[in-house]
Amino acid sequence: RFQFTLDTIGRTFKKVACALLGLYKEQVRDPPDVVPKKITKNWREFSYFAKVRGAIDGTQIPVVPPKGEERPYRNRKGFYSTNVLIGCSLDMYITYVYAGWEGSANDSRVLGSAVSNGGFKVPINRIFLADAGYGMRRGILIPYKATRYHLKEFDKSAEGAPKNAHELYNLRHARLRNCIERTIGVLKA
Repeated sequence: RFQFTLDTIGRTFKKVACALLGLYKEQVRDPPDVVPKKITKNWREFSYFAKVRGAIDGTQIPVVPPKGEERPYRNRKGFYSTNVLIGCSLDMYITYVYAGWEGSANDSRVLGSAVSNGGFKVPINRIFLADAGYGMRRGILIPYKATRYHLKEFDKSAEGAPKNAHELYNLRHARLRNCIERTIGVLKA
């Protein structure tokens, strides 16, 4: 269909894979084990998050699924994709990438696989922030459920400032976790 031999495709695939591996080694790094500047600069607001070293989230990357295996790749938005787990430090350095799950897999399942395969490890006594879709597990801190969470819900045009301790926690959690949203946005731009 594409008028290339399998040999050509294989060589090209190997070149691309090697280039990506080189890029991974150059760009992906463990987060430093120091209190991030964003927290130290705003200690009054973020002191409860001193053990946070980054955030994680999943993103859907469009793919052409293998013939006959399309169904699991169709995500909840209706297109074929793979669910990629990405971790970053609070200053937006990518610290982890785990790709390959079908688009229909939920974020918690992808994280479970990343942890059980030994790839994603949160250092002892350290924390990564995640949205509520990940559920509670060691080293992952999520927001309170059934409580306002997203930054736009706290805009002056909406209901405004937090009304209780849970909303205040969720607002501060969302402000810190926003680094992963911005990182994914930059990657997809």
